[in-house]
Amino acid sequence: MLGTGPALAGLEFLPFALGVIAGSVLAIKLGYRLAPRTLLVSGGLLTAAGFAWFGLTLGAALLATAVLIALTVLPRTSPPSRAEQADDRDALLARD
Repeated sequence: MLGTGPALAGLEFLPFALGVIAGSVLAIKLGYRLAPRTLLVSGGLLTAAGFAWFGLTLGAALLATAVLIALTVLPRTSPPSRAEQADDRDALLARD
């Protein structure tokens, strides 16, 4: 991405974006057909295979950095749980 313009960088990310869209659609369809345990196990194995592939292609130091970012940043950006949403709603109602 370095050294390319914004339009070319966007085009280079296009396959990733299309993969995310296709994966989301597939996950919803599989969620209706398969048991949750099957989806969780297969998702975990797929994630492990992806980390192994990154480790083999990018090197251990870069993989460790990616895992560290994934474990520290991504959980903080996840949507709130239903309990947290209920607490927030109750706090808003109590202020009024």
